[in-house]
Formats: sequence, structure tokens, C-alpha cells
Amino acid sequence: MIKQIKKTLPDWASVNSVANPLGPADPVNPCAFEHTDLNGDRNQRELFLRLHAYLVEDKNFTRMKINASELVTALSTNRTYLFEAVKAVTGKTLQQYINHLRQEEARQLLETTDELIEAIAAICGYNSVRTFYRLFRQTYHMSPAVYRKTVRE
Repeated sequence: MIKQIKKTLPDWASVNSVANPLGPADPVNPCAFEHTDLNGDRNQRELFLRLHAYLVEDKNFTRMKINASELVTALSTNRTYLFEAVKAVTGKTLQQYINHLRQEEARQLLETTDELIEAIAAICGYNSVRTFYRLFRQTYHMSPAVYRKTVRE
């Protein structure tokens, strides 16, 4: 059964482990952003923050089978409004935003673990290692192996 998410904003002060939904703006405190710093109207921002909370809760973004239908049900919204809200707030499509979260997770795992790159791809929710490599290169302008080597030097 899909867990319903309340129609309230998360208490970000109590969710310190949740990364900034738009990427690390402040390396000391990645959660350092204000609700009003996000684009879109108030309702779009609130829906986006509920989406972000759902995705990072239990690392739902790493599930290979996560899809828009599940998110719509969990967030008690409709597909069109969800897509419009994500686009208005982030400038990305829903899938691009999920991939953003996956890339951040992969980056952290490459920096902190010795897991095989193929295992990291699977852990982060990619069902294709090739897709993982392609998206990682697009985001960080280097392969995962080169990234790992660079950050460890």
C-alpha cells in the first residue's frame, strides 16, 4: 500500500539529513534554503516540497520502479499539476529531478565507499549501468571512475 503524505510542509529543521532539493547551495548546511527561495507559486512550492520529502524519505528516489502514478497517489494530486509544479520550481521535468537526486546519491557513494560502480548504479535506482554512466558524465563532465579517483587524490 502506498503511504499517503500529509498536505503540510515538512518540518525541515527536524529533517537535517534531507539534502537541499535543488542541489547543494551551502556546503556546510545543504538544507539551508527558504521555502520562499523556490520558484513557482505557493501551491506549487508546497507540492514540490511534499514531493521532495516523499522521495528522500526511505530514499524512495532510489527505487527503480518509482513512477508518476505512484507519486500522484502518494501526494494526493494529479499528474498534470505535479509535472507543472516540478517544472515551475526546478526548471526540470519530474524524471530529471529524480535523476538529480540519484546523481547526488551516486556522487556521495563514490566519495565515501568502495562499492563497485555497477553496484552504485543499482543502489541509486538505475536499471541500466549505461544510462548511469551517461547521466553521470552529463552532470559531472567525467566518468564515475574518474570522479572517484579525483576526489580521493
